[in-house]
Amino acid sequence: MQKLAIVALNSLLAAGLYATMSYGLAVIYGVMRIINLAHAGLMMLAAYATWALNDRFGLDPFLSMLVVAPAFFLLGMALYATVIRWLPRSSAGPSMQSTLSLCLEPKTRRIPSGRPTAARLRFLPRAS
Repeated sequence: MQKLAIVALNSLLAAGLYATMSYGLAVIYGVMRIINLAHAGLMMLAAYATWALNDRFGLDPFLSMLVVAPAFFLLGMALYATVIRWLPRSSAGPSMQSTLSLCLEPKTRRIPSGRPTAARLRFLPRAS
């Protein structure tokens, strides 16, 4: 029964993350008429940065969001100012091509190894 509750909670959290990402994409397309394919890549890179701060420096993941979120906000603003701002709003082709080239998934394969990892939270008891 406990495993079922854990699976249900993890499923709800994953669904919430996917909903948040899709809301961001929908707002970007609805307001700016640009298909930003780099959106998910930036979120993934921010998650890696949060994990790296926890793994290397022992910084709590929730506290590291105070560092990572503003840093990636500024990175997103720089991305907008240098690339996205100058794209034509009439068709989806140029925006898809430009932001697809900025997708970070192939570049991030080198960051961690392929082994499963988890963040260590000091306020949670260790599983036995």
